[in-house]
Amino acid sequence: MTTTDRNCLSHWFPLIRDAGLPVPRTEIVTTGLNLFNVLDGKPPAGWHSFLAELRAAVERIGLPAFLRTGQGSGKHNFDRCCNLRKIEYLPQHVYNLLDWSYTVDMLGLPTNVWAVREFLPVKPLVLLPYYGNMPAVREWRLFVREGKVECQHPYWPQDALQEGIGGPVGAEALFKILARSSPELDAECAQLAERGGHAVGGGYWSVDVLEARGKLYVTDMALGERSFHWPECPNVSPGRPATTEKLDTETEPIHL
Repeated sequence: MTTTDRNCLSHWFPLIRDAGLPVPRTEIVTTGLNLFNVLDGKPPAGWHSFLAELRAAVERIGLPAFLRTGQGSGKHNFDRCCNLRKIEYLPQHVYNLLDWSYTVDMLGLPTNVWAVREFLPVKPLVLLPYYGNMPAVREWRLFVREGKVECQHPYWPQDALQEGIGGPVGAEALFKILARSSPELDAECAQLAERGGHAVGGGYWSVDVLEARGKLYVTDMALGERSFHWPECPNVSPGRPATTEKLDTETEPIHL
């Protein structure tokens, strides 16, 4: 009997896409190969066919592209993992994402699902050098329970921005700009998050919303219990870590 991994992009993304939410164009590639053997220099039979299928997905989406597995993108190593700029770098990015997937969780995160995504036309305020030049843009994380928003937070806490910049200088000012919102914007984010929560059939979810050239996109979802939640928020789930640190867990990796 096959168990559905609700936290995987292959589960929630088709549901919110088909519900008409604004999302990045995304191609999903699945594989039954044990890709972790690649880290030992022993690629499995079918490795080159997998890469060819992934390459075809990149060509359909176009470059630059955002590359991730069904479980995550290794975004704190942005240039090494998810920021694919040239097609000839694809095997190295796959290797780097495999390495991240293996080390971020004690058992290794599943790597049977891969996604090639449209690189949204963001205009970053700054690149975060200690996160591999990840662009800092206006994003929000909302938590929805049974299709109703419980809370909304700026995506980047100030201490995470400080870590990404490499020091305290400018972090507070950057945080204030990235956290800036309005009642109209909050309402639009909440509407998207609630639509996403309904589309996946209810339950407790985090929903990430990103602004790109004046338009909002739902970029990511995860089970709420496995998502980073601001520690001072009264809605933090009891017993769940509220931290920006990259955690090793046996069965429930925290979605940052």
